[in-house]
Amino acid sequence: MPQRTMFAPKVLFYCSLLFAVVLIELLPAQEIATLPLAIEPNRTTAQENPSLKQTEREDLLIAIENWLSSDFELAKIDRHPRIEFVVPSQIASLHYKKFLSDSSNEIAAAIGQTTETQQQIVSLYDDLSETIYLPMGWTGSTDVEVSIVVHEMVHHFQNLLGLKYPCAQEREKLAYMAQDRWLGQSGHSLASDFDLDPFSLLVTTTCKY
Repeated sequence: MPQRTMFAPKVLFYCSLLFAVVLIELLPAQEIATLPLAIEPNRTTAQENPSLKQTEREDLLIAIENWLSSDFELAKIDRHPRIEFVVPSQIASLHYKKFLSDSSNEIAAAIGQTTETQQQIVSLYDDLSETIYLPMGWTGSTDVEVSIVVHEMVHHFQNLLGLKYPCAQEREKLAYMAQDRWLGQSGHSLASDFDLDPFSLLVTTTCKY
């Protein structure tokens, strides 16, 4: 009777030990099997989404180029600008560097847009690198956001076509005209969305001499 009492705890002990060993062996196998399932969506997003966004960006640039050529009788251009996304402070820094170092016509390429609340440059086109700089967070999901690209695309046309203007301000006239017309297609305007009324536009697009 005592022997049977001692045997039962031993059986329970070995059963518990065996169960613990099996459990320890199974846990790593579960983690290895489920980890790829957990990271696969992130891997797909990183590899595939940029190419999709690039395709959409190309389509947008082509649509804007065709619209500008048709509505403003501009000659066709043979290449797209580069697009770079940077923080707003970097756009402002690039603008002021160009302002201090470039000639008047090249400065016009650096004049960007303004926000409703303050006169702040939010986009920029650089002649030499043929690059449009847009702020981080730009998605192109609204006509207002796309209109910023329309404005800078006019400068890209002016650059590639070698169009000359008496001053930087004159170069802005067509860019703002195109932007306002693009906005008007969806009921927006430079006045309502960028706080640029006719008088402000006149000052911005008229030579100072």
